[in-house]
Amino acid sequence: SIRMKKKFIVFLFLLTTMFSGVYAAESSVDGYIIKIKDDYQTQNTKISLMSKGNNFNSLQPISKDWGMYYISKEEYESFDKSIIEYADPDLDIYLLDDVVNDEYYNLQWNMQMINAEYAWNFNYLGSGIKVGVIDSGTSPTHPDLINSIKAAYDMSDGKTLEDNLNPPDGTRISGQDKFGHGTKVSGIIAAQMNNEIGIAGLSQAELYSFNIITSSGKGKVSDFISAMEAALELKCDIINMSIGFTVDSSQETDLDELKSVNEALGKLNDAGIIVVAASGNNASDKNNPNKPNYPAYSDKVIGVGAVDMYKKITYYSTHNNKVDISAPGGVGALSKGVYSTSLNNRYEYDIGTSFASPHVAAAAAVIKGIIPNLNHDNFEKIIKYTSDDITKKGYSEYYGWGVLNIKKMIDLANPKSTVVYMSTPVYDKTANELSIDIFNPSQISAKENICVILVVYSNNTLQYVSDIQYKTIAPFSEKTVVFGDVSVNENSSVKVMCFTDIANISPVCEPAVLSNAE
Repeated sequence: SIRMKKKFIVFLFLLTTMFSGVYAAESSVDGYIIKIKDDYQTQNTKISLMSKGNNFNSLQPISKDWGMYYISKEEYESFDKSIIEYADPDLDIYLLDDVVNDEYYNLQWNMQMINAEYAWNFNYLGSGIKVGVIDSGTSPTHPDLINSIKAAYDMSDGKTLEDNLNPPDGTRISGQDKFGHGTKVSGIIAAQMNNEIGIAGLSQAELYSFNIITSSGKGKVSDFISAMEAALELKCDIINMSIGFTVDSSQETDLDELKSVNEALGKLNDAGIIVVAASGNNASDKNNPNKPNYPAYSDKVIGVGAVDMYKKITYYSTHNNKVDISAPGGVGALSKGVYSTSLNNRYEYDIGTSFASPHVAAAAAVIKGIIPNLNHDNFEKIIKYTSDDITKKGYSEYYGWGVLNIKKMIDLANPKSTVVYMSTPVYDKTANELSIDIFNPSQISAKENICVILVVYSNNTLQYVSDIQYKTIAPFSEKTVVFGDVSVNENSSVKVMCFTDIANISPVCEPAVLSNAE
C-alpha cells in the first residue's frame, strides 16, 4: 500500500545509512548494559514505573552504585527507554595472546588473509576429518607433518592399495615425495600448529597421501583413478587434487569423453566426499590460454583459482566458468609465494593454483567438523555466500564467487546462526530485472515469511522502493527473488534488504549492495 511504502521510506533511509556489504552481521547481540537515569533509581520510583509495565526483575545488577544493569535483548524491547541514560550492547571479549607459536608464522600472509586465526582461536580445526591428497606423495617424517600424516601410499606405475598394504614381494612400498610438491600441499592443509617450529596448517585434519607421480615427473590417468578408489575405500572425507591434465587434438579424444574420470568423480560425490582441485596455471599461455584443466573443469569438483597477497587474481591462474573460489597462491618474488613444508625437513616458498587449492580443502575439513553431513552441493552453497566478492558483481570466471574467508564460512556453518545470507544482486539491463539469491543457513528450521524489499538510490537520492516480497526458505536452501521493472544506471546504488518483522523493521542481515549498476 502507499501508506506502507511511505513508512518504509522513512525507516529505510535510516537503515541504509547504517549498513554496507553483503555479509550478515558477524555476531548477534544477546543483551545490553543499560544505565538508569539518576532520577529513577529510588525504590519508590521503581514501584511507580513497574505499574506502567516495566519489569525491574529483568535487570541484573552490574554496579548498583553506578546505576548499571544488564538486560536481555527480549526484555529491552519492551522496557521504557525514557528512563535509560544509555544502552550499550554486551559484546564478546577475546584474549589478545598470539593464537599460534609456530616459528615461521609471520611468513604466512596466506593464513592471515583468509582469517585463519578466527578458526584457531575458537578451536575449529577439522580434527578427525580425513583429507586425501592425490599428488606427488608427501614426507611422513617431516617434523611438522609427522603427527598429521596417517598413511602415505604409492599408487604410481599401476600399484594398487592392496599392493601397498600387502606388497607382493614383501618389500615395503613408500609414498615418499621425490619432488616436494605434495609435501608443500600437505603442510598448507595440516602442518602441526603450536609446536614452536615451522608453520601452521589451516586445519589439523588427518592426512592420507596418494602418490601418482613417477620419477619422470608425470603420472597416468589410470593411476589417478586407482588413487580415487583407494581414497574412497579408506573413507576420506575430503580429497585435494593439485594436479591436472589437458586434452588436445593430437591425443585423438575430447575432454568430454573422459568418461572414466567422470565416473570416478561421480562415485566420490555419491559417497559424500568433497573434491577440491587446482584450476591450472595456463592463463598466460600465449598458444592456448585458459585451456580447461581436468579434474578442476568437472562439475563434480570445487575448482580453485589463485590470488596474490593483495587478493588480486594472479597472471597464471586459469579462468573459466568452472572456477568456484580463489585462495592464496602467490606471485612474483618468492617472498610473495606461499610458505610451506618441503623436502628434507625444510620449508620453502612456492606459487601456483596447486597451493591455492589446499587452502580450500582444509577449509572444507574445518566446516566438515562443524557440519558432519557436509557434501559437495552444500559446500558449494557455503562458498557462494561467504567468499569475499572482490569484483562486487557476484560470480566471476576469474575469482569464482570470490576469495576464501574461513571466518565467514564458520559463522555460516555455526548451528546457532539465525540469519539469512544474500548473494550479490545481478541486474539484467535488457529485461530491467534485478535478481538475488537468499540462503537459509539453518540445518533444522525453515525461515518463514522473510520480507524482501529493493531500494534504489540515484545520486544519493531515494528513487524507488519496491513492493514487499514474502519468501519461505527451507533449511540449508536458497531461493531466488526477482524484482521486475527496475531501472538503474551508472549513478544508481541498489540495496536489497531482508526483514522478519515488518512492524519493527528488524533486519536479519546486512543489505546486499550493487553499486554503480550498469
